[in-house]
Amino acid sequence: MKARDLLEQVRYLDDEVAQLRELRASVYEDLTRTTARMSMDGVRGASDPHRLDAAAALAGDVDAKLRELAAAKRAALGVINRLDDSRQRAVLLAYYVNCRAGGMRKGWEDVAAELHYSLAQVKRVRDAALGAVER
Repeated sequence: MKARDLLEQVRYLDDEVAQLRELRASVYEDLTRTTARMSMDGVRGASDPHRLDAAAALAGDVDAKLRELAAAKRAALGVINRLDDSRQRAVLLAYYVNCRAGGMRKGWEDVAAELHYSLAQVKRVRDAALGAVER
């Protein structure tokens, strides 16, 4: 696999994990919401013990994907750390590894602003970095 493909895979995996975290939070919210219904027999809670099993299984799936993301980011760091130029490492780290800010996916414009570079500078550094890691 090419270095660029590995780095792109990390971003997509990060997106997938973000979606799974959102799903896990939504399921947890549904499970912890208290609903009571009035009936002729009094107040009853709407709880199903098997729902907790399903939530635990989902949490396990999310945790497994988090471990996969951690391994992919470790591999990406190995690729990035082969670079001699610290600017190149910073650009690739900001975009491919630390690819979220405030829960939102970063674009090249965000990386440029974060590193105080112009967009053109970031793209030149990126292209040189990707060329260097492929060699």
